[in-house]
Amino acid sequence: MQNDNKAIAHKFLDLSWRKDNIKELEAISTENFYYQTTFTDEIFSLKQYIDYIKTFRISMPDIMLHIEETMCEGNRVMTHISFSGTVKEPFYGIPSTDSIIAFPVISLWDIKNGKVASLNTLIDIRGIENQLKTRLVKPPL
Repeated sequence: MQNDNKAIAHKFLDLSWRKDNIKELEAISTENFYYQTTFTDEIFSLKQYIDYIKTFRISMPDIMLHIEETMCEGNRVMTHISFSGTVKEPFYGIPSTDSIIAFPVISLWDIKNGKVASLNTLIDIRGIENQLKTRLVKPPL
């Protein structure tokens, strides 16, 4: 069961970030799926989550992700993912930059009956801000 839940979380990530297959994403999500992220206080439905991902991918068109670690216990899954890319369009207060930024993300998943019921994502916003500060500040002449 735990390996099944790990596979479901990985498939959800793949469909969200790499394949953009909404029908398959809907098929592995519960009817009352919700998503929370540290970027906003809002709670997103699946449709809002999909719109969020699309906006994120427009802002960072070269975004890449690497799954560092996945842990499972019962219906709960935790993923540690490294994201990297160039912010081409401002996004949730992050300004555009020509430099690649990288940031870790921890996600907590609730899987029910083989479907994703909820996803809560903690993004290292301070780490992103610190990278941008060092890249946006011009060195003295």
